[in-house]
Amino acid sequence: MFEMQNRINSREKIIGWYSTGPKIKQNDIKINEIFRKYNTQPVLIVCNVQDEQLIGLPTEAYFTREEVDENGNMGRAFVHVTSTIGATDAEAVAVEHLLRDVKDASQGQFSKNVTDKLLGLKVLANKLKEMRTYLEEVINGKLRYNQSIIDNFQDIFNLLPNLKV
Repeated sequence: MFEMQNRINSREKIIGWYSTGPKIKQNDIKINEIFRKYNTQPVLIVCNVQDEQLIGLPTEAYFTREEVDENGNMGRAFVHVTSTIGATDAEAVAVEHLLRDVKDASQGQFSKNVTDKLLGLKVLANKLKEMRTYLEEVINGKLRYNQSIIDNFQDIFNLLPNLKV
């Protein structure tokens, strides 16, 4: 398949693969090792196709890095990376054209802005819950303490507005 893809789309490069699950599966490391033959750092995109209540993008991106476990054995583990989904101008125009008939024309700009703000607040609340869950699992000893994650938390909290002014 790799050779056929290179014949048809020689300018495009395989950067990774995707899985349809709400979370990473146990065999994903083995599959990722196969993709390392074609790309030394393949990206895994997990598409959450099951959660109907999901707010925001239904994707999470990961790559692997070597880690040493408690017994001193080397292995690979997935590390989450931030990601965005973008489009070229032509793709954006095509999507707008497809969505033209789906949009509710009766919804005014103010109503749309309020809906967007509510959606943003729901996403923020979900992310804060994830952060809380992580911290609780660290306190309970289920997860190892990671200083870079704590530093990211502090950066996020520093960006929050001061509502006491």
